[in-house]
Amino acid sequence: MEKPIKVLAIGAHADECQMSMGGTLRLLKLAGCDCTILHVANRNHFRNEEQLKVFDRDISKSCEMLGFREIVIGSRESALYEGSGNDRKLIMEQIETIQPDIVFIMWPNDSHPEHRRVARNSYDAILNSFWDQKLNSVREIYAFETDCNQAMQYFLPDFYIKIEDAEEDLKAALKICIAGKGEVLWQKKHDQAHYRGWSSDFGNTMAEGFKVIKFPGGTGMEGSDLLLRRLLVDYFRWAGSSAWPYGNKYFQH
Repeated sequence: MEKPIKVLAIGAHADECQMSMGGTLRLLKLAGCDCTILHVANRNHFRNEEQLKVFDRDISKSCEMLGFREIVIGSRESALYEGSGNDRKLIMEQIETIQPDIVFIMWPNDSHPEHRRVARNSYDAILNSFWDQKLNSVREIYAFETDCNQAMQYFLPDFYIKIEDAEEDLKAALKICIAGKGEVLWQKKHDQAHYRGWSSDFGNTMAEGFKVIKFPGGTGMEGSDLLLRRLLVDYFRWAGSSAWPYGNKYFQH
């Protein structure tokens, strides 16, 4: 029996992978992939012990509803993620254990300081594990955009994934998050994804945008096409593929 494709999404805070790219991950799960979310900056963020228990419970339930495995690493002693060498080592340990085929990381130009540190630490962890010859599985790396006021202003997608078929599952999972604030989380996701739907030329539907960080290597089909595109071919669209009115990516003077 052929082994399932392993997909790893590395996010800072425990709602961000679901919020930012939960639709794409859900479609990959439905396509037969083994999907894991790694939370690396799950600091206390000024929550007390009881609030943290509720927060963790809701996040774990949301991941379970979407069929994702959840891993949380790092200390919660401080309120701010510094992105130390030890933090990077913790990420390396996880990716070397998982040996993912596809990795999604945060966008390094995100305006949130922890997001930027997590993005750099995640990428450096992958490179270091390659260098140490403990990782040889990662074929493709992509960056996802986070909240509207954190990444969208700086994020020009390379491609889009239409997520309409995952909408109801994602809606149910997000609405239970963050101790009763899930309704607001879902509304933000709904509005952002519909904007990306129009941006992608998919029209009045929901989509998520991504940037290519690492292209596949090799020859033939393996080196000339994205595994992600092949897995989600009916949902995939390159950004800027229409000259008008949506394709401004490749038509600038």
